[in-house]
Amino acid sequence: APSRHLHRAILVLDESGKVVSKITMKDILIALEPNYGKVEGMGVLERSGYSPDLIKDMLEDNALWAQPLQFVRERATKLKVSDFIQAPSEGEYIDENATLGEAVHQMVVSPFHSLLVTSGDEVVGILRLSDVFSKICDEIKTC
Repeated sequence: APSRHLHRAILVLDESGKVVSKITMKDILIALEPNYGKVEGMGVLERSGYSPDLIKDMLEDNALWAQPLQFVRERATKLKVSDFIQAPSEGEYIDENATLGEAVHQMVVSPFHSLLVTSGDEVVGILRLSDVFSKICDEIKTC
């Protein structure tokens, strides 16, 4: 069955319509649980991996997702983009003239499932992992 949530990232525009960032599903989930701000070293752990015991300990020690979902719903109604938007890192951009191979490699070695496509200094689109995967599958089918 097709997913109800086909768009896994939302582009964030400034007042002039210029793309300034993106918000992912993961960003939204983190914003809905304020205790993630208390978890130390999440970036390091994300790169090195988690054991099942560590995941459980982090969940319990930081009281993550301990509130009933009704509180999450209430929190969601009060959140603003400015509460959790982050400036994209250098690794989240890819030039519009990059090859498919460059895009694949950048996505494989980074934690990003989408890249902001640039033309010069301007963001002109978004390249999603699902788009790249679909293109590769289409090419394989022609063999």
